[in-house]
Amino acid sequence: NVGQPKVDKLQRLPGKLVAAYGDTMRDIPMLEMAETAVAVHPDAILRETAVQRGWRILTS
Repeated sequence: NVGQPKVDKLQRLPGKLVAAYGDTMRDIPMLEMAETAVAVHPDAILRETAVQRGWRILTS
């Protein structure tokens, strides 16, 4: 599952999403829910979003 369906499932879980890792723009909604968001080898759109929002970016 990607994108909004993933977010919908996460919202039904009890508790807070502490950390989330994503690699494509489809993961942005999930990353926005997390206290800590990490872009891992992100595509161009996710990289740009991560830079703008101050999220950590892992490339190696």
